[in-house]
Amino acid sequence: MHHLVLSFPLYEKSAMGVGVAPYSSVGYDFTEYETDPAVIDQVGDVMYQRYGSGGINKAFLSASMVFLRDFSVGAEGIFYFGNMNRSSDIFFNSDASYRSVNSGTEYVVRSTSAKFGLQYEKNIKEDISITAGATWLMGTELGGDVTRYAFSTNSSGYRDTSYFNVTDGTSLEIPSELGIGFSVRKADKWLIGADYSRQDWSGVSFPSQQGLISLRQ
Repeated sequence: MHHLVLSFPLYEKSAMGVGVAPYSSVGYDFTEYETDPAVIDQVGDVMYQRYGSGGINKAFLSASMVFLRDFSVGAEGIFYFGNMNRSSDIFFNSDASYRSVNSGTEYVVRSTSAKFGLQYEKNIKEDISITAGATWLMGTELGGDVTRYAFSTNSSGYRDTSYFNVTDGTSLEIPSELGIGFSVRKADKWLIGADYSRQDWSGVSFPSQQGLISLRQ
């Protein structure tokens, strides 16, 4: 189960909702073996691995109400949370005198935001209605902390810490988002609608991922 959403009425013309849902996910795993004969002759079989896991979840509490008969307004409080890990490893599979190395970055995200909406609904005939609406999500810088690490492990399984540093702030951002929509409905027989949303990621910077380079470089 990865979505949990509950909604319920408060009064005759208002309602609330609460839930938890995924916002983004990280999931990749790449493996490559050394092919340079000069490197293989010197250190033997070498494997490179890059992988990422985790993601960001969104918990929210929303409320809406009808006013001026045909208009509805709503607001949503959002809490982003989660962990993301991106790792880069080198394994020396032939020569026990070399230590395998694991390095990477772990993000722990904790941040808040809000979303607002406005909707207009009107019956133009007895069984035909039109609906138009707009939403706006506030942009936010994701708070939390970042852990950068590097470990080396010998053939006996002993692990030594080469680098470990924790800093406040993730340098991750979620830009603001504008959405608009329109629909025409005939009772319970048919509905035609269109939605458009725009979220500008061009001005958002992402922190560089520190990792290990190939031995052939």
